[in-house]
Amino acid sequence: MGVMSGGALLHRMQQPIEHKDFVEEVRGIMDINNLLDRSAVLLDLQDQPNENPSTSSLESIVDTMLNSMMSAGNETVTREELKSLIFSNNEMDMLANTVQGTIEGDGGGHEVDQNWVCSTTEVPTLMNRVVGISRMSRHTNMGEGANEVKFFILILCPTNIKGTKTALETARTFSTLFSDMSLRHALLECTTDLEFKAQIRKTGNEISTRQEKAEIDMSKEEVDNEPRFLQPFRGIRDDLARRLPYYWSDYKDGVVGPKSLQKTISTTFFLYFSIILPAIAFGNLQDDNTGGDINVEKILVGQVCGGLIFSVLAGQPLVVVMTTAPLVLFTKIILLVA
Repeated sequence: MGVMSGGALLHRMQQPIEHKDFVEEVRGIMDINNLLDRSAVLLDLQDQPNENPSTSSLESIVDTMLNSMMSAGNETVTREELKSLIFSNNEMDMLANTVQGTIEGDGGGHEVDQNWVCSTTEVPTLMNRVVGISRMSRHTNMGEGANEVKFFILILCPTNIKGTKTALETARTFSTLFSDMSLRHALLECTTDLEFKAQIRKTGNEISTRQEKAEIDMSKEEVDNEPRFLQPFRGIRDDLARRLPYYWSDYKDGVVGPKSLQKTISTTFFLYFSIILPAIAFGNLQDDNTGGDINVEKILVGQVCGGLIFSVLAGQPLVVVMTTAPLVLFTKIILLVA
């Protein structure tokens, strides 16, 4: 029986996680206030290779961060033990557990935000949670799906710890913060670690305020949507409230923009010939059914007036209003009953 060689097996698992709700999950704000004060911040860190040419530049980044994070000397865990858990291979060029954000891709769908990455590790022999944040001097390749990293967060947590303080929960807190693009832009301008931490703390409070306001608005909307005994014209009011913010853009987008006018003209000609043929056919049928009271000319005039009025009032200029077979049958039945 032969022995396989040439590599090892690699187990990967990706799963979506929710952003931290700083209103419902109070541990998030507590972590920002407490962990941030003790965290190590390194500004404009360079990805230089170690003295050993066989090691990766990612290992040198982690070494530099660990030296700063563990400088207090309260922990007995060794650097080698930490790195064996942080990395997933002996070459130490692949992070074992990471959290990243997703953004809307250029071609639709979602793709990984490679501007930041959070490495989260559980360490059995660690006593306290330790956090390190580095702003790279330039966009750095940290492996697959993290080719242009500017911000690197390294989180170390004890294995036996409260459920709200685990490595993943701590990573959710800082990942929620760094998912905010405005925070990352502001951090690029920071010149000291104190200013860096103050900006993170400020953004955490702003996100918490936005989330609290959103929950209040949602609760008010739920109260407003509760059924009442008498609500005249509620459907029309709700439709207007939804459509008014986009009313003007429905018309403007048909004229302004690349190839917008061309598309509008081509659509107009297409709909013209698509509608006029059924109008003539059903108009003749209406002429026979009503003895000339409703003919082709009246059908065409009615569709033009109805389409113009509907498009102006509905704010949807591309809605097609035309005569259909059920309408012809309905007209004939009404005429017979009358």
